[in-house]
Amino acid sequence: MAKSKSPRAAKSMRAELTLDNGDAAWGQAALRVAKELGKSPNQMLTEALRDWLWQASGLKRLFEQVRETGEQMTRAFQVEGMLVSLAKSGGVSLGAQSDYLKRAEQEREQYTEHRKKLIRLVRDVRRVAGETQLPGAVEAAAKLVVPE
Repeated sequence: MAKSKSPRAAKSMRAELTLDNGDAAWGQAALRVAKELGKSPNQMLTEALRDWLWQASGLKRLFEQVRETGEQMTRAFQVEGMLVSLAKSGGVSLGAQSDYLKRAEQEREQYTEHRKKLIRLVRDVRRVAGETQLPGAVEAAAKLVVPE
């Protein structure tokens, strides 16, 4: 079991790990791989805890959602532009123009919804990054920008 000093200790934390029975075998394998990679057991555990926190805190998924929502937002913007161009192009019937413009309005609404979602996601990423203080996460969150 892990033992630690004060959970609020900002400068240092000490933990002890004991693996028993079936867990001892993979623990030994992890130590062997760390040695092969030239890493100390402390480095290995630190990296493993960072990776675990990255996953468990939801930061990884939040960053993925920011990327996906940004792509959807870009797509909606591009489709809206194409539909408006088609509606304005010559040789298109009034009915087709009307259909293109209605569809463009739907794409504009989707763009607006994606933008709202992106703003919420960026706020969540910044909050979680601040709470976890994972190396690089706060800096990466600060670089996130919501397009106008």
